[in-house]
Amino acid sequence: MRRAAWIAASAAVASLAWRGLVVTGVAPTDPLVGGSIGLLVETVWAAGIFLFAAPIDDAEAVDRGLGPRSNLRRAARFLQLAWPIGVVLDRGGAFLIGGPLHPVLEWSAVAAWGIGFAGLIAFALLLVGWADWMEDEDTAKWARLYLWCVAGVPAAAVLFVVLAALIAPFMLLAALLAVACGLGLLFLMPLSILSIARHLDWAVAWQDRQEAKDLELQEQVRPRGTAVRATSSRDEGPLPLA
Repeated sequence: MRRAAWIAASAAVASLAWRGLVVTGVAPTDPLVGGSIGLLVETVWAAGIFLFAAPIDDAEAVDRGLGPRSNLRRAARFLQLAWPIGVVLDRGGAFLIGGPLHPVLEWSAVAAWGIGFAGLIAFALLLVGWADWMEDEDTAKWARLYLWCVAGVPAAAVLFVVLAALIAPFMLLAALLAVACGLGLLFLMPLSILSIARHLDWAVAWQDRQEAKDLELQEQVRPRGTAVRATSSRDEGPLPLA
């Protein structure tokens, strides 16, 4: 579980870096090169979240939507596949400009990105469940802010359409809200996952220290001529955090 958290955190940072390059215009302009890098980044992201959102067999985790039968966990896990699919559809449409399949691929890419965004909302809710399960205030703060930013992007889009129809001069406010939520989404996602990974590392370190103390105590009280069997706590299963 710790490794999955660090993989997901690394994927989030890579996604953030790539999107920053795209927004600032530093990304490669060649459609094949840019599309290949985008597909790689989005595939790593989907794989990282797939590993991170593995089921946790713990009663309190199940209550927070982290268990094997959680529909929220499954949605957060599988809807991320829409991001690499969207890149493939978008790049395919770029190579077929003017052809009959071009508009079909374009709208299919938009639909895939919409599904991927729904997956981000599910993932944000899953992070909140993780934070509650771990009882970590820092993680809870980043996760809830991330959830607000994810929810703020579609809200800003709806507000933009309404203001465009009723009060056009105020459309800039909706655009600024969308930009602020988008930037918050990009930065708060890695912070939330990194906070969870850090907490898991701390929990394992604490568990190892406790095991060392137990072995030392057993060594002191055991009868002479008998050996103390050491048990390893370095597994990748769920940790009893809460």
